[in-house]
Amino acid sequence: MNYFSSLGSLNRDMGLEEDAENALLEALEISKELNVNVAQNYGDLGAYYTAYGCLDTAEELLLKSLELSRKESLKRVEATAYRNLGVIYISRGQKDVGKDYYLKALKLSEALGDHSAMACCHSGIGSIYASDKQLDSAETHYLKALELNSTVRRRIGVAIDYRNLGLVYTSMGDLKKSEEFYLKSLAENMRINNQRALAINYSNLGTLYQDLKRWDESIDVTSRAAKISNEQGMKEQEADEYYNLGAAYYRKGELSRACPN
Repeated sequence: MNYFSSLGSLNRDMGLEEDAENALLEALEISKELNVNVAQNYGDLGAYYTAYGCLDTAEELLLKSLELSRKESLKRVEATAYRNLGVIYISRGQKDVGKDYYLKALKLSEALGDHSAMACCHSGIGSIYASDKQLDSAETHYLKALELNSTVRRRIGVAIDYRNLGLVYTSMGDLKKSEEFYLKSLAENMRINNQRALAINYSNLGTLYQDLKRWDESIDVTSRAAKISNEQGMKEQEADEYYNLGAAYYRKGELSRACPN
């Protein structure tokens, strides 16, 4: 059972969606037969469907995970279910409901001393404030997430936190600070070789450098973003990068390169 659950997580991380789903489904069926780790496996499958946008299915599974974990006093599983339900409701635009679930998850995670989970909660709450343009509150939660992720050396989380802070500082108009945090995010993603995240880092920098009228730098990093997006099969991202590349050439005054025949 644990083998299938671990295999599902590995396949998901490798982008093997169908294999991941099958392994997680198998883990759930075996756990139900043995009546062991059922809440955990409902939660794992729910998290999988959340990641791939199957929100109704994910919600059903996570509510089952929540019900069982509360009944069995599985606080860590309960906290994870609350957090993933928060993701679902935010994705649906129900920010108040999503924030409530994140706060419930945060309270449990604090009681458990689970720094990684606490960081995820602060990051999620920060995203709500950022989307509502409450930038000071967003900054506060993103900085807390960064502190927690740094404490446990969770590099993927640190990279996300740096990028989120870069976005906040861009919205605040502090472009120098935004560049600093984008570059820190880029460095972290280089260390862990997170190619998809690197494409987004380069894209953020490309847009920033356009705002700063640093055309050559914008063209350089945007070209890198387009190349990685192509290699990773990120078609929409790749299309966006070619549009941004054309805009950079146009604004630089190289019209023939902005609109090639």
